Amino acid sequence: MYLHANNKKIFAYTGARPHHEGLESVVFVHGTGMDHTVWLLPARYFSHHQFNVMATDLPGHGRSEGPAATSIESMSDEVVAAMDAAEIE
Repeated sequence: MYLHANNKKIFAYTGARPHHEGLESVVFVHGTGMDHTVWLLPARYFSHHQFNVMATDLPGHGRSEGPAATSIESMSDEVVAAMDAAEIE
């Protein structure tokens, strides 16, 4: 699915399942130069075992728009913005 966060279109993989209110969430964050595909198998496992899952492509990676973050702080800001857009606490 695509989210809009920090004026960018951000891709988020959900383990092939929609989010369900009341379930705990697992957020997967890839490293620099990677994308959500490094988390496909774990994300799918958790989504099929009663968890909401979100594995985003950080800006500048995979299917997401925008320039890549230049610091750990800006990467974490992007993750929090994506979580807010997906309404994950």
